[in-house]
Amino acid sequence: MKLNLATENWRETILDLIDRAEAEASLDSSETDAADYDDFADEVAGDVLRELTDNGLDYERCYSQSVGSFVIVQSASEDEQHAFSIAIEKAKEAIYPKILEQAKAFAAEMSANRNEEDE
Repeated sequence: MKLNLATENWRETILDLIDRAEAEASLDSSETDAADYDDFADEVAGDVLRELTDNGLDYERCYSQSVGSFVIVQSASEDEQHAFSIAIEKAKEAIYPKILEQAKAFAAEMSANRNEEDE
């Protein structure tokens, strides 16, 4: 299996979680940048790679973007793709509480900044 390990590609896989967390935190997504969540994207990547390794699946790093931007799995059998899908869903489920916590912290910070400006 060939995987693209660039952070921005993994960030794409958690955008739905970021959007959901920001909505739950009443945070306007225009006030943040998806790159603010890169640590979580990297954590998801690490969790997925560990899961694949633990399940005996070999992967190699693919550097090219020949298949298109934001594609992580660039070459894999059907079984490998299925294992990847399961691993990424588990990793996303595990990371969501942390993303929500960060979104709430951003919302609190934005609110405090607005209050200071109003004074």
